[in-house]
Amino acid sequence: MTPTRFGRDALNDPRFVLDLRRGREPRRRTLGRVLAYLEEHGAFIRRERKTKPFILSHHHNISA
Repeated sequence: MTPTRFGRDALNDPRFVLDLRRGREPRRRTLGRVLAYLEEHGAFIRRERKTKPFILSHHHNISA
């Protein structure tokens, strides 16, 4: 998925990822929307060390 597609799908903002890369700091509500989008689309978030607050991983369902 391209950064533009992610921003458009998650927030209706195709520049979201580019703006983050350029230093934009999203609001708490925006982060909530991003996390909700990731959870809805099969990603999960696990906390690790304090130096890395979030690790995003794609959740794979294995069905028999």
